[in-house]
Amino acid sequence: MKFIKSVGLVGLLTLTLTANSAEKEMSLSECGFPLAGEQFESNLNDLLSAANATPPEVPEMTCLPSSHAYAELCLRLEIKTELPETDSSQLTYQYEKMLATYAQADLSKDGDDLFVKKVNAYVQKCAPVMLCDSASIKKEKIDLLKVALYLSNYDFLEQALEIYKWPLNNVGPVDKMTFLDFAYEEYQFYLSRYKDSPKTKELARIYTLFASKGAKHSKIKDPKKVE
Repeated sequence: MKFIKSVGLVGLLTLTLTANSAEKEMSLSECGFPLAGEQFESNLNDLLSAANATPPEVPEMTCLPSSHAYAELCLRLEIKTELPETDSSQLTYQYEKMLATYAQADLSKDGDDLFVKKVNAYVQKCAPVMLCDSASIKKEKIDLLKVALYLSNYDFLEQALEIYKWPLNNVGPVDKMTFLDFAYEEYQFYLSRYKDSPKTKELARIYTLFASKGAKHSKIKDPKKVE
């Protein structure tokens, strides 16, 4: 379709001839338009159909059958496995690619907006069952946000918050805590032992950031000010 680029799409799409003083829509071949054979007209019709097509919808999301099915995702998040340079997904980490796969999202095909919408839809539906039995934290059935916080994976936390729109107030089935409860306990632990450490300051920043975006306490009823 190189010819299309040189002629000008608008002119081709609105081609109208005047016949017998009345406007009459005519095909390109009827007009004697250069290179306007049947194949060209077929290509143009395909182009018009693509231009007028309804944008693809976000598909119905299906969660994996149990939290145990997400064990590989949890592991990849814990060890921050990077994708090889030969990977074509345009993503950095294995856990990002796994999330995209679950959400039927492909950045190169979907583009940024649809890719994010698909992952948003997936985590909104499946976050309650995307739980980890973490050897690092020695806790059962905790969500990925808590794993990321414990292991200082702040990139994932900010990505989950700002891009993937992760649900913030799910209560863990075992620890009975929301993410903000967990973050508060982590902050208080480091504050009592390592008050001026970078980790303490970073925990305070994350706590404040998530609270500003709507994260709430559940288990902790009267938290002290975090600053």
